[in-house]
Amino acid sequence: MNRNFTKTKAAAEKSGKMATRLPRLFIHLGNLKNLMLILLLTMYIGNLAAENKGQISFSTTYSSSITPANTFDRYTIVLPMPGMLSVNITSGTLPPYAVEMQLLNSNNTWMDGSNGGFTFPYTYNYGNGNINLPAGTYHIEITQRSGNPGYVGTYNIRVDCSVAETKPNNTIATAQLLPFGYTVNAEITSIDDAGMFKYILTEPGRLPVTLI
Repeated sequence: MNRNFTKTKAAAEKSGKMATRLPRLFIHLGNLKNLMLILLLTMYIGNLAAENKGQISFSTTYSSSITPANTFDRYTIVLPMPGMLSVNITSGTLPPYAVEMQLLNSNNTWMDGSNGGFTFPYTYNYGNGNINLPAGTYHIEITQRSGNPGYVGTYNIRVDCSVAETKPNNTIATAQLLPFGYTVNAEITSIDDAGMFKYILTEPGRLPVTLI
């Protein structure tokens, strides 16, 4: 047998095998591209539905909006010590009953909330203002109600955390430690005419104090 013919036949068979493999390879790559496209679309749609605002500070007002592409906002708060939590929401252009408020723990487990829509201004107090929320990380969600496309607009949110004055605290040695951003409910009486509080600064900075 002619050796050149044998080589040519072998090359043709090898080429044929490659030809049968290439379509399968293209099919597999096509499936992978489709899977990646679906994943990207899912992530895109998820980002349209919600906006994570990240950690916010106490006693600071933040502005946001509910839109057809952003149906709820999530805010994260961190309590370094137990305190009484208060959430205040005012409307910019949101209509009444347009949103609900939910409080979740660090495991995203529902704890409490507004139990439906509300009018503005709205104030939520954890435990009706009588119970300290334990130290830890929590999330506050502002969610559009019932997916109604008319429930859109701007709003403002402010989160406060307060603690009761711990007495005696009328000397430097007994001064009450406070976290930044917390409000303390204190009093001065004819018997106890002084109240001392202290903060721990980890770096140089300004310490504003407001009496309300």
